[in-house]
Amino acid sequence: LPAGNKVTLHKAQSLLTSGTGQADPQVIQTTDGKPLIRDGRLYICFTTRGFERIFDSYQGVYSLDLDSFELRLEGALFFGKGDGIMYGFHATKVVYDPATEEFLVMTTTHEDTHTLAWARTKADLLHGMHFLECTELDFPHNYTRGHGFNTEDPDFFYDSEAGKWRLAYCALKDKSYVTYLCESDNWNGNYTLVAESKYNNNTGIRITEVGGKRYVLSGGSETTFYIYDYPTLEYEGTFQQQYANGGFRGWPTIVPLQYGNYERYLWITFDRGAQTGRYSYGTLYFYLGDKMWKKE
Repeated sequence: LPAGNKVTLHKAQSLLTSGTGQADPQVIQTTDGKPLIRDGRLYICFTTRGFERIFDSYQGVYSLDLDSFELRLEGALFFGKGDGIMYGFHATKVVYDPATEEFLVMTTTHEDTHTLAWARTKADLLHGMHFLECTELDFPHNYTRGHGFNTEDPDFFYDSEAGKWRLAYCALKDKSYVTYLCESDNWNGNYTLVAESKYNNNTGIRITEVGGKRYVLSGGSETTFYIYDYPTLEYEGTFQQQYANGGFRGWPTIVPLQYGNYERYLWITFDRGAQTGRYSYGTLYFYLGDKMWKKE
């Protein structure tokens, strides 16, 4: 404005929106790895994209109606690390512990040290906005010990057969991302290494169960997805998906859904096409398997 002029504001408003796209689908689960479903809605964390920079994004919490596939923004998670700054960390995994009625959280500190951090709370993270102070995870790619930069996409659960918490994630090695599996007596560490994948350029690491067997899945180059044995991370194969708009590098978020004594599989993924800004991507795709698996 020219000197001496003024502007009168009659109204100011702040809105939380679903962003320019949604990416990085992380299903909210219970400690045993089962999806958290309430009133017919599956709860999912999506990175809610901003326009240009990676730290324009924030961690959205959504629910998906399993009949109509209506997707609804339920809330948002923001993070701190004791320095008085609010961070939009994302690619977050949330696990609900029924025994303690707590939500256990691991997030990727994308706009900061780019490693893994944890938080816990009894607040209802499924709804509303929340601020969580987090702590750097004690695991092989810990940033403070000089190994953590470019580490992301955690998935974890309690393996009752092993009597351990198991954590999978990817980290940069020799200019490409590799999948790692670790274990701990406690959900928030100290984690020690169990296995490392031989194949690389991985993203969106998921521990999932299909047909009564656990696997570790990852996205890969272009439209390739890797299948690894659990817990050895031995290579078992790949599957492919061609996106309509030329997108690439989605996530293999495969969710087992119960239908009585049968199980059907929902695949939630996204692509990186149709961008309007560097990190504005996130076209969503939902695939429902046409066959069911009958449990013994």
